[in-house]
Amino acid sequence: MSMLGVTQWGRHLRFWLGLPARRRFTAAQVKDVLRGRDPGAGGTEIQGMIQRLPALIGEPEIRRRFDGFQRYAEVLPRIIFLYHRGVSPDDIAASLPFMATGVGVETVINIASEIVADRLNRLS
Repeated sequence: MSMLGVTQWGRHLRFWLGLPARRRFTAAQVKDVLRGRDPGAGGTEIQGMIQRLPALIGEPEIRRRFDGFQRYAEVLPRIIFLYHRGVSPDDIAASLPFMATGVGVETVINIASEIVADRLNRLS
């Protein structure tokens, strides 16, 4: 049985037994790292996965999560860079080369944070 199969069985057993899912990383922790704050434990693992985010965006499963926000996803490295420097989502949107909104930028940051947290939790 493959490792992925064992992991999936573990999730199913936890569900059927009513046990909480093991979630070591949260989107809020990832957002703290994106903003340049200390997330506490696991910060280096989060940083490593954030650095892999541009490669992850190419995966079909990840691209579907950005449905409706493809243009934002294309400039995600720039959004993350500016967000890390403390620039507000509205100001980031104003600097983008297309009609962007602060809400769109904030949504993409939230999606990216969820993706990083999900991937880290899947690996741990």
